[in-house]
Amino acid sequence: MAPIMHKIKGNEKFTLQILATGTHLVESFGYTYREIESDGFTIDEKVEIQMNTDTKVGICKTMGIAMIGISDALNRLLPDIIVVLGDRYEMLSVVSVATIMNIPIAHISGGDSTPNAVDDAIRHAITKMSILHFAFTEQYRNRIIQMGENPKRVFNVGALGVENAKNIKCLSKTEISSCLGININNKYILITYHPTTRSYGTAKSEIDNLLSALECYEEYYYIFTKANSDPEGGIINKSIQEFVCRHSGKAILVDSLGTELYMNVMRYADIVMGNSSSIIVEAPSFKIPIINIGERQKGRLKSSAIVNCKAEKTDICNAIEYILTDEYKRILDMSVNPFEGFETSDFIVREIRNFLERKNISCRKEFFDYARQ
Repeated sequence: MAPIMHKIKGNEKFTLQILATGTHLVESFGYTYREIESDGFTIDEKVEIQMNTDTKVGICKTMGIAMIGISDALNRLLPDIIVVLGDRYEMLSVVSVATIMNIPIAHISGGDSTPNAVDDAIRHAITKMSILHFAFTEQYRNRIIQMGENPKRVFNVGALGVENAKNIKCLSKTEISSCLGININNKYILITYHPTTRSYGTAKSEIDNLLSALECYEEYYYIFTKANSDPEGGIINKSIQEFVCRHSGKAILVDSLGTELYMNVMRYADIVMGNSSSIIVEAPSFKIPIINIGERQKGRLKSSAIVNCKAEKTDICNAIEYILTDEYKRILDMSVNPFEGFETSDFIVREIRNFLERKNISCRKEFFDYARQ
């Protein structure tokens, strides 16, 4: 969101307000609200939502707590529009409150499809509550229209993550090594693995299969980032921490690398693997070997640079062996990122401004009957 935030902040027609919540305010996830502040922004509201659980019931309660805090925050801020990105359950609490308060919603990253994650249903719910839509691809734009949204308010803009990846400050390997405390001149694998939320109860076996596969490739260093706060995220983090302890000096687990450092670690990686959306959206822009593991990202558009495999040791090992082949290297060289856009953040800010400058701003919208067009 940083490119949009900078452009809004620098535009005299806007007043930027920032509401930070979720894992931004949690120590075990790196207190990443500090990254927002270090980028020169002022956070207007911090809404603590007690993210100290990774059970299904606990997360439902967290969503309720979030709605209470967000209601008070939006009542104080009284924005003309709110801009949200993605499909997280925390975001569903935000847009639910905004809908009841008749605050227009601009949604970034709708129209995607990930049927093996709860995020899929949440993403579509946010779409139906939003009035402006900024999709990553033309296929995603068409899905949003198919859901009854007016085509005049649905735009294919490309992914903000790709804009970040292309424009992020390039750090040297020496600078990165100093930040991480390991020598990244050695071959290394960057791994991010989250729970598959429609397959509750599989997190332990999936992460253990991944870690068991990595044991077969001891010539690499391993850089892990923490699993998110979805159900069973804590189980994944515990297994990774135990693995890191067994491979002291060869593996690290980081709460959060932050956007700049994460992109730079990705840029130089010999392999990027896991099931994070970042390996689907941003990683292909760096022309690096990518392995997508399991079912979490099933349904998304993918670059030909991405090798898909099951969350099983043998499949993961086979995928690693394949990306070392000349055949894969030829495919990687020819690959393109399907989420590349053109001036993504400029387009989004311009359309938000156009919407706000219209007379009689309203959240009212009629169902666009796609089948009858």
